[in-house]
Amino acid sequence: MLPTKSLALKQEKAAAGYKKSKDRVTVLACSNATGTHKLKLALIGKARKPRAFKNIKMNGDHFDLPVFYRHQSNAWMSESTFNEWFHKQFVPEIKKHLKSQNLPMKALLILDNATTHPAVDVIQDGEIKAMFLPPNVTSLCQPMDQGVLVTLKKLYRKKLLSCLIQALDEGVELVDKLKKIDMLDVVDWISQAWDELNPLTLVRSWRKLLDHQGNEFNEEIKDDELATLMEKIPGCEEASPTDVFEWMEQDEESGPTSEEEIVDALKSREDSEEESEDDEDTTQKSKLTHSEGVKFFEGAIQYLQEQGTTGMDILFLRRLRDEAARRRNQIRHLDSSTPPR
Repeated sequence: MLPTKSLALKQEKAAAGYKKSKDRVTVLACSNATGTHKLKLALIGKARKPRAFKNIKMNGDHFDLPVFYRHQSNAWMSESTFNEWFHKQFVPEIKKHLKSQNLPMKALLILDNATTHPAVDVIQDGEIKAMFLPPNVTSLCQPMDQGVLVTLKKLYRKKLLSCLIQALDEGVELVDKLKKIDMLDVVDWISQAWDELNPLTLVRSWRKLLDHQGNEFNEEIKDDELATLMEKIPGCEEASPTDVFEWMEQDEESGPTSEEEIVDALKSREDSEEESEDDEDTTQKSKLTHSEGVKFFEGAIQYLQEQGTTGMDILFLRRLRDEAARRRNQIRHLDSSTPPR
């Protein structure tokens, strides 16, 4: 989803058959009160098997991904999905963590009072159980709503903006780039954002329930920082922290709508711009250029997809490809800023 000021958003609305900005997923985040154990995120999409997952191996009944992926017709949480997450993801991860810390097999999962969550006596496994908060207090004391989810969203959208800015640097139209963002990109960005989230943010999120003194929430990523990135998006040249706030609130204004699967972005791209090589010493093998590195990783990604390798391997190669592209673009910026001789 782009900021409402963006020119690309206006083009996007005019593009025939393009409804990407209304796509939604639901993310479930869970951690312990000390911030030492962040459970793998659960991510709910609409499609049972997104097109971008077509070459991702299955591990039992779920995709081998850095998130626990499930699907619903409206991409919302449901009672059955929550039950499945609790018994297949939460309980095994908690038991593994408790065992690693030599702690007794006891844990309490604190939940908001949502209609999609089952009754307490249903979601229990021995001494690992759940407790519901009273109605209408989620925004007041539910830990994940005390700065964790908003920080996660900001980290995610920072990655989205960085991806779009990189596309602009490469001469790619924003709408074209948006159309190529697929569910695997979403999984990669949101899982990276969760990994990067400071454990202290998690500790502070429990301050109201555990009465932490002098442990107030402190923003990890400021609106000013996102505004600086937004300024590089066409139509957002005068972006302010207020625009960032409004952008963060846009997805709260309406619920999930129909989600069409997006075309796979892993297609090889021609790159005609090559960096100059130092060929004075012909006895030494020339180093690969950054552009050649990007092509190499794209070829490796395509090969692994065709071989049906794990999602983690593909995501790892994507990150290496993005790093090679970032370094290539730095060289281009330096070349363009060098005055003529």
